[in-house]
Amino acid sequence: KLILFSFAESALKRGVLEKSESGTINIMIDSDEKQGAFIQIADDGIYRNLENPKESFTRNMLMMEQVIAYFNNFNTNKITIEFSNKGTQDENKGSLVKIFIPAGYNYSA
Repeated sequence: KLILFSFAESALKRGVLEKSESGTINIMIDSDEKQGAFIQIADDGIYRNLENPKESFTRNMLMMEQVIAYFNNFNTNKITIEFSNKGTQDENKGSLVKIFIPAGYNYSA
C-alpha cells in the first residue's frame, strides 16, 4: 500500500498539479500468483527531469525507494521500479512508473 501511495502522490504533486489545466492519473494493477504484482502509475502532467530526483519526486517516494533497496537486500527476487517520461520538455505527456513486486517477497529483515 505504501509503495502505491508514494508513487501516486508523486504523480499528483510533481506532475498533474503542476499543470495549468486539469490532469489525470491512471493506476493499473495486475497480479499473477506465480510471478507477482505488476503496477503502473501513469499521469498526463508536466515533463519531469528524471535525472534530478529532488525536483521530480516527492520526499515520500524517495524514502520508499530507500526502504525498497533495504528489503531487496534480503530477497533473491527484487522489487524493480522503472521511470520514464511519456513526452519531451517541449511536449508534455506526463510520466510512467512501472513497479514489479515478485511473488513471495519478504518484507522482514
